[in-house]
Amino acid sequence: MRLFEMNPRPTRAGRFPLIYGAFDTPRTFERSIFLPNRPFWEFFPLKEGWKHFLVVGGLTVASPFQAYFCGDDEHPFVTPLEAEPFHAFLRSGGNPNAFYNSLKPGLISRLERKHGVKARRQGDFWAVRIPSLRELSTIIPGFSKSAIKTAAAEPVLDTPHTVTGKVLPLFLFFADPVACLAEGRLEIPGRKPLVLRGPHLLMRSLHLKDGGAD
Repeated sequence: MRLFEMNPRPTRAGRFPLIYGAFDTPRTFERSIFLPNRPFWEFFPLKEGWKHFLVVGGLTVASPFQAYFCGDDEHPFVTPLEAEPFHAFLRSGGNPNAFYNSLKPGLISRLERKHGVKARRQGDFWAVRIPSLRELSTIIPGFSKSAIKTAAAEPVLDTPHTVTGKVLPLFLFFADPVACLAEGRLEIPGRKPLVLRGPHLLMRSLHLKDGGAD
């Protein structure tokens, strides 16, 4: 819905205030989310109470397309996105599950289906339980469990997320690591730890733009 059509406008995303003003793009500051007061920007709720929502600009006027995933994930967040998650949302007729599924890496989705498990999300990361380390040898070139190390607050893939426990960066395509094997606690400031009981595969969300969340 376009901003000028919203009456009343949402005033909170979960627990955090929404503040409209002369801003170029959505952003966070302290414990609030600041939104552009532009009448033709469109807003799409993803969770009840506007806990998660999409803000999209450039749909009806001659300006560049912009999309932002915003809301309350234990602290306020604004994540710039590529176009695909929004298009997946539209193709589904506005189904929020289609949006979230578009963010999942394909390997995470395949492991969910194969083992009948559900991946969990912490910020930009997805974590899916792997029943056996033996399976990784069929997925990861050169995987060896002897390379797994025990660490305290080990950074995950050059992000603010850390793992305390067992950890191993994984090279899926002989380039920079794009996944991580972990068991223990996945942590990031401002959120509750995600407890990883047993081996989990960690991968970042797809279609993030400019480095991910604010």
